[in-house]
Amino acid sequence: MLEFLKFYETNDRCVVPILEKFTFKLHTLTDAVTKIVLHDIFTPANIHDVNLLLELCKHATESMIKIYADSGYCSEDREQTMSKSGLKSMFIKRPYSHRSLTYDEKIENNKRSSVRCRV
Repeated sequence: MLEFLKFYETNDRCVVPILEKFTFKLHTLTDAVTKIVLHDIFTPANIHDVNLLLELCKHATESMIKIYADSGYCSEDREQTMSKSGLKSMFIKRPYSHRSLTYDEKIENNKRSSVRCRV
């Protein structure tokens, strides 16, 4: 978090210091095998991560086939766009109120999350 001290004049010509805080996020595309950062994007903290997934995927190398992400990134539109680019989405599957995860889905989620944590 960055902090900046700004000065504002009030109506009676009094200068008042005000501390403003700026937060940001770093969105990173890394190679899961080599652990090398391939591309990163800084954004203000109010920009949602999902908005930058396809932008980061544009910088994926030819050797990268799978993109690991949590269930918040999962949508039909993103999966179609990624498959057209030759990428396979390895999103964490989400349980729903009317349908819980199967044993196999839980095992697959565990494998996918362990890959993401080691990057």
